[in-house]
Amino acid sequence: MNREKDKLLCIFDIGNVVLSDIDMLNEISRRYQLPFGQLKEDYDHYQYPMMDGVLDVELYIQHLSFLFNTPLPSDLFEVTFSPVVVTGVAELIRALRLEGIRVVAGSNTFAPHENVIREMGVFALFDRTYLSHHMGISKPFPGFFSSIIEQEGFQPEQVVFIDDLKENIEAASASGIRGIQFHQAHHAVSDLHAQILG
Repeated sequence: MNREKDKLLCIFDIGNVVLSDIDMLNEISRRYQLPFGQLKEDYDHYQYPMMDGVLDVELYIQHLSFLFNTPLPSDLFEVTFSPVVVTGVAELIRALRLEGIRVVAGSNTFAPHENVIREMGVFALFDRTYLSHHMGISKPFPGFFSSIIEQEGFQPEQVVFIDDLKENIEAASASGIRGIQFHQAHHAVSDLHAQILG
């Protein structure tokens, strides 16, 4: 299936684009009195296997309990995750869809955060959601982007990708996709709208 040449597919990252306050490590460190530096170093080592869906999150939490000799709940990543919807971005997504633009989510995440985000109603903003732990691959790997555009039936030149991380934008651009790096604190949503349509 090939879309018409004048059609546009927008892929939105979720964390730090559609949602703010996504950090959970500071809350885990504070609530369970774990040293933040050591916690972050360990998490950074295992986060991509979790986001790729090859490492079970509950097994990782058991690992943390052993590492820090502290009993941690199996729903640790849910109870310490309290994101907030960025109202302007949510309104932009609705506006783009009303303009006939196909808008999907393309995000690195894992099951506990998916559960929270789903309960917030965020996935209903999109025509479809693509989540790394279901796809078996995460950004910035090229297969993440090629899988989405192939399933959507678009060509790379018809696709705009919005993300907060430079490395993900660069990876999308290397795949022939137009990337827009978005920073909630420094980037007006109206400017983002113009960049997408431009």
